[in-house]
Amino acid sequence: MDDRCYSTLVCAERDKDVFEKMGYRLEESKALGADGNEIPGAVVMVDEQANYGHYDELTALTGIPFLVCGSACPCVYGDHLIVSDGREWHHSEALHESNYPAVRVEFGGVIHASEIEDANKYWAVYSTAVTAISRHASKVKGKLPAR
Repeated sequence: MDDRCYSTLVCAERDKDVFEKMGYRLEESKALGADGNEIPGAVVMVDEQANYGHYDELTALTGIPFLVCGSACPCVYGDHLIVSDGREWHHSEALHESNYPAVRVEFGGVIHASEIEDANKYWAVYSTAVTAISRHASKVKGKLPAR
């Protein structure tokens, strides 16, 4: 039996066909970044029955930037994030129904450095992915995106 989850993906409009072949479909909503601003040239796609969250297919992609927020599959894996800037990808556990990486706080308030490093790595790849997604839209309009 396959393990399926609800997966939301943000990518450049020009790349949507790649993700449609995986089972994603266009969603009628604005692609918003973590700062709440719209990501220029981006579209939102969803797959309500993503087999294993399309983990293998997504992490094998190169040259295509994207952001993914996947829901949990009970007894298999929790909410998760996958981000790629087209060259590098990163996977993180996520806060429930959130596009923020989870940082475990153990009993007594202990936070391991590896948890912080994982979150920092996610945000670094996330930032370059958002720039890469919006760069194409800016080239089409004849200007580079603001940093």
